[in-house]
Amino acid sequence: FSHATYSHSAAFVDDGTGKPAKDDRGNVIIMCAHAPISQHKQLGNWDVLGLGGTGSIDYAAEDVFIADDLVFPILTAPPLRQKEFFSLGVVGLAAIGHTGWALGTGRRMLDEIAKFARSKSGRAGLIGESEKFW
Repeated sequence: FSHATYSHSAAFVDDGTGKPAKDDRGNVIIMCAHAPISQHKQLGNWDVLGLGGTGSIDYAAEDVFIADDLVFPILTAPPLRQKEFFSLGVVGLAAIGHTGWALGTGRRMLDEIAKFARSKSGRAGLIGESEKFW
C-alpha cells in the first residue's frame, strides 16, 4: 500500500436501508473504486502470517471524492482490453493469485515433512512384533 499511488477497493452499494443493493437479476452490486493513496489514513496494523512482504495494511478513506471514471461494477464490468484474460472475471483473476500461494505453501509443507522424516528414525520392525507389545 505504501508503495502505491492509488488504492483499489471494493464495497457493497447500500440500498438506503443499510442492506446491500441488488441489480435487476437479484445480484448484490459491488463497486470497485480507485482513489489517491494521499487521501487515505494508513492504519498500518495488518499483520497476517506469510503475507508480510505484500506491503498490505488496513486503511480508511473518509469523505474522499472519487470521479465516475475511477468507479466500476467489479463483478459485471466488461473488459476493455486483453479480453481473453480479463474475461476470467474478478473471481478467476483472484484464483490465479491464490493458487500460486496455495501451491507454494503446499510445497513448503511437503519439504518440511520430508526434512523431518529424514532426520527422525523410529524403532525397527513392527510394534506388534515387539516383546513390549505383548
